[in-house]
Amino acid sequence: MATLSVFLDVPLAKAADVPLDAYRADPSPEKVCLGHAGCQTDLEEVWIPPVVKRILLQIPEDPTLNHEYLPQLGILEFTRAAMELAIGKDSHALLDNRACGVQTNGGTGALWIGAEFLHHWYKPSYCTAPATVLIAAPHLDNLGCIFQVAGFSDIRSYHYWDPIKLTVDTEGFLEELQNAPEGSIVFLHAPEETGLTPKQWEEVAAVMEKKHLFPFFDIAAQGLASGNLDKDAWAVRHFVAKGFELLCAQSFSKMFGLYEERVGNLIVVTKNNQTLIRIQSQLSKQICMTWFSPTSLGARVIAMVLTSPALLYEW
Repeated sequence: MATLSVFLDVPLAKAADVPLDAYRADPSPEKVCLGHAGCQTDLEEVWIPPVVKRILLQIPEDPTLNHEYLPQLGILEFTRAAMELAIGKDSHALLDNRACGVQTNGGTGALWIGAEFLHHWYKPSYCTAPATVLIAAPHLDNLGCIFQVAGFSDIRSYHYWDPIKLTVDTEGFLEELQNAPEGSIVFLHAPEETGLTPKQWEEVAAVMEKKHLFPFFDIAAQGLASGNLDKDAWAVRHFVAKGFELLCAQSFSKMFGLYEERVGNLIVVTKNNQTLIRIQSQLSKQICMTWFSPTSLGARVIAMVLTSPALLYEW
């Protein structure tokens, strides 16, 4: 007699809304894919920088490639170079040894590790209720679920874009930040693409400092938004310079054409080195329980490019 499956109550999940999947399934000869805007060849394939292609051919001959497990926190040369790319080599947080990078499984992995860490350990002394998470309205559905699964229950949307005037609504954004519960976590996705000027970011930082709001940045296209790496990192660097403790997720898929390698980095900036050491120990424990050890190839490529002045210039 056949027995029923113990998984009868599992519902059919809605398929993830991935533009590339819809593009591939569309039979129209006039279809256009905007999923990787600015990162495709004329043949509608992922564009890989020539310097990256060369390094990918060189790495198999590298005598140091032994296919052993990497440390939980990743390749130090990669995490350091990635962190310097975002917050700057001359950042006081780096010079004071109160900032670190953690190699993750893509930018999404950085978001997950960061969200889970915050749920367990973000407990400001001036807040009695569980922390509220604020996410920009366009990203509430696809990114809010990460914070929800991590354990946050109070997840709200905020707006910074006026869909009628087709411009940044700075006043509305600042008002929503001012009305946010004290100590809220503000998820700032793609600051390099939001359209806020440095002066407007200064105003955002001032309100967040006054309200004790915690910034969690997410950078996926540094250098691709304006064509200038430093300009696209201005907002993050300003917050670090103002003394904020923060998290910043980095993704290198678009920047290096390495979508399938899933290379990400989670930057942690704290008040002092002792706090940083404790945080690193907890993140290492999280990663050990999640994917045990990060992958090597993509991070090796990126580290080689970012640590070589000649390759970095070519990239």
